[in-house]
Parts: sequence; C-alpha cells; structure tokens
Amino acid sequence: MWINTTRFGRIDVDSADLLNFQSGLPGLEQCREWALLADAENDALGWLQSTTRDDIAIAVVSPRRFVPQYQVRIPRSELTPLRLHDIKQAQLVVVVSK
Repeated sequence: MWINTTRFGRIDVDSADLLNFQSGLPGLEQCREWALLADAENDALGWLQSTTRDDIAIAVVSPRRFVPQYQVRIPRSELTPLRLHDIKQAQLVVVVSK
C-alpha cells in the first residue's frame, strides 16, 4: 500500500504491518490507521505515521531502550480488544515529547 507523507515522501507499506486503533488516538480520533516506521538516521527513534493524514507523524521510542528492565502490566481483559493472546505479541512504544 502506498501512502503519502510530508516527512518521508511517498512510501510503500505492507498492509499486514498496519496498526488499527478503533477509536483513534487521544486528540487524533479521526486517525485510526497507522504505520510504525524506522528512522533512517536514529535507530532509537521510530515514527507512528498516519495513513490518512500525510502531515501527522508521531515520534516514538521503546522505553526498554532507556530502561532495560521496564515492564508493563496489562490485564488479560485488555488484551482481548487488541486481538492479542499473549503480551509477548505486543510491541510497546511511548511518544517522544519536548
């Protein structure tokens, strides 16, 4: 699937790799489909790029990159809406802010 972005230009994203948030993200409820992209210049940084808004890309990092023993506890009841059977199927990222 080809998407246009203001940050990365026109890029090809495998539709199987897209992330869907049924309710969007807080403040970006209209953006429900996202692609997680690597940063070519900084391997610690990633970008959550909206597939429907070319001007919206959110900088993200793995908290384990900076705190290796970081753990998150998610109740099993919250895994079901995410279509996850095991927390090991999840990839956790946090938003980078100034």
